[in-house]
Amino acid sequence: MTGLWMHFDLDKVVNVLQSDGYLRKPAEHCLSVFGQKLIEGLDTGSVWKLDEKKVCVHFAKQILKGGKKKMESFIEWKKKIPEGLQINIDMLKGEVLTERLGVDAWVYAFSSAINSG
Repeated sequence: MTGLWMHFDLDKVVNVLQSDGYLRKPAEHCLSVFGQKLIEGLDTGSVWKLDEKKVCVHFAKQILKGGKKKMESFIEWKKKIPEGLQINIDMLKGEVLTERLGVDAWVYAFSSAINSG
C-alpha cells in the first residue's frame, strides 16, 4: 500500500464525518467493509488501512450494475478509484468476465458478484 494517507485513525475519521453530519456507526461499518484494522490501541484508538482490492471491486461492481461495458469504457473505472491506491485489472479476477467479440472486448459482472452486495 502506498501513501501514508491510506492509514486511518478511526476516531479522527469519525470526527470528520460527524462534523459533516454522518453518524459514527456507518463510518465504522465502511471501514470494516473496505479496510482492515492494523492497530487496536487503548489510548490511541484504532488504526485502519484501506484494502485496495475491496475498494477496486466495489467501484467495478458499481459501474457494471448497469450491464456490460466495452473495455475502453470500463477502464474509466480507474478514474473512480481514490488517488494513491495501487490498482490492477487482475484484482477483478473472479468478479468480472471479459469477452472478445470481433474487435471489441466487453466486461460483464458475474451474477453472483452483483448479488453479493
